[in-house]
Amino acid sequence: MCKKFYSYMIMTATNKVYCGYTDNVEERFKKHQEGSAAKFTRANKPVKIVYIKEHASKSEAMKAECALKKLTRPQKEKLFQTFIRENIYDRQKNSCHTELVSRFDKSCDSETNSK
Repeated sequence: MCKKFYSYMIMTATNKVYCGYTDNVEERFKKHQEGSAAKFTRANKPVKIVYIKEHASKSEAMKAECALKKLTRPQKEKLFQTFIRENIYDRQKNSCHTELVSRFDKSCDSETNSK
């Protein structure tokens, strides 16, 4: 079985975008929420994952993360808005990314509603 790697973007409570890479998006997001993944997300509470892209190797994922970090804010927003539109609002698709992002959105919604 081939190990998969991912580049991702997270929206924070302060409306900032964090870019990273991992081999397990769900686990990494939990670490960010706990404050044990990155200094940036300890200072800027992660709210939801807004972009995920699968890569065949760690090297590809790291290069993609670097490219994401070089994008301007409007370019990042366009990218994650396209991702969200294609993966959440298009209910005809049935990919693991759709399910993963939907799960995080639901958990964020329930956290917001409980406050």
